[in-house]
Amino acid sequence: MQWLKETEHKASHDKDKEILRWLHPYFGALKLSAVNGDLISQIGEAKALESGEATANRYLALVRSILRRARDEWEWVDRIPKVRLCPQSQRRVRWITREQAETLITLLPAHQAAMARFALATGLRQRNVCLLEWSQVDLERKTAWVHADQATGRTHGGPGGFPVA
Repeated sequence: MQWLKETEHKASHDKDKEILRWLHPYFGALKLSAVNGDLISQIGEAKALESGEATANRYLALVRSILRRARDEWEWVDRIPKVRLCPQSQRRVRWITREQAETLITLLPAHQAAMARFALATGLRQRNVCLLEWSQVDLERKTAWVHADQATGRTHGGPGGFPVA
């Protein structure tokens, strides 16, 4: 696919592949000119039910980017449908109680419990915990850090970092 060839340099390239695999049943052998607003709405609703509005919006944003490139750069179509994102709350503060955390940890297998404990102690996301390398951990100082290109655009941790339990 043209999109994947042109975006191999993106940090989110693997995530794009994952999203495109999920989208394949909707687009499959469909001609680009047959993509319409109803189909895009159906995709957004299905993903929102499965994973929530924020995730649906990430999927829809990728669809929108590909459609825009197909129109503006590749000139494969003259018109594209409007991609409307799902309404979502701007409030993203989430937490679990100490009791919920303890219950979660006791229900997980040992290797997952250790990762969950570390994630809860540091506030790191699953991807950051899974991709953490030993070069990003200082056991003597009990710190770990995530480089900005692995995070949301800013370095997490660093000198002083997150405490390593």
